[in-house]
Amino acid sequence: MDNASKALIMAGAILIAVMLISLGVYLFTQGQEIANTSSKGLNQQMINSHNQQFEKYFTSSTETITGTQANSLAAELRTYNAQRDLVGTYGSITPSTGGNNQAYTTVFSASQRYNVTGTYYANTSQFAGCLEHVNITVASTSTTGG
Repeated sequence: MDNASKALIMAGAILIAVMLISLGVYLFTQGQEIANTSSKGLNQQMINSHNQQFEKYFTSSTETITGTQANSLAAELRTYNAQRDLVGTYGSITPSTGGNNQAYTTVFSASQRYNVTGTYYANTSQFAGCLEHVNITVASTSTTGG
């Protein structure tokens, strides 16, 4: 009888140990899910912050920006590119005398109106939703606004 009670005590101890290990694994998994969720939220905040610094210049089909605003955008693009060692790779104007990606050397005419749009990374990219390229184009004369 004494051996049977010791066997039951050992079985109970093993059962409790397995339950504690299972609880530890469960809590660890939940903690990782919470960390991953908050990390994704932070990344989305960073993407939004990055996009907003240039999207404030974006125009619709019925509005344009002035040459002064286009020059401000070009200055922001130059600063952004210089900080990341991306000389001329982030902004472009169309048409351009020096080819594509010339926003960093272009001075926009104060008397001209411009349209601004952007290209975003595809959802399959690690930078999904992040602004990839800013396009500054000369507006047609029928477009107004500001």
